[in-house]
Amino acid sequence: MAVVETQRETEFILRIYILDYPMKPDQLTRLLGVVPTFAHMKGAFRIPGHTFKRNSWTKYAISRGSLMMSAHVVRFLDTIRPLPERLKQLVGKCEVAISCHINDCGKGYVIYCDEALVRRLAEMSASLEVIVHDGVNDPEPTDKDAIDLGFLPDED
Repeated sequence: MAVVETQRETEFILRIYILDYPMKPDQLTRLLGVVPTFAHMKGAFRIPGHTFKRNSWTKYAISRGSLMMSAHVVRFLDTIRPLPERLKQLVGKCEVAISCHINDCGKGYVIYCDEALVRRLAEMSASLEVIVHDGVNDPEPTDKDAIDLGFLPDED
């Protein structure tokens, strides 16, 4: 019996984290107009013997198709509108971070942020963290609550 190996696509897993915000998670959700994938209050039960050390609000998405990281980050920000505009109200009151995990399946990828994307991130006072995984050996993400951003056309 022959073993058939399937070729997976390079996958971009995007998350926006809002940390240490000065309100309850449901109040932040109403302000932002976007429902989080998960949210936790500082001091809430995490696992036996551990509690969350910070207020944390997270939105999560998976995107495939284009090998340009910036295309996925822009599409993610467009998908979670009006969050970026509303985040401007919280500048200086919380920490905002966007993470992009790249599961490289041997097709490669391009890490590039053009001036417009950098400006958008700056307006939100958001940092951008990029983490690259060997997608051949990394497990397939299984978060059923993630948004699938669908397929983007490859960049020329």
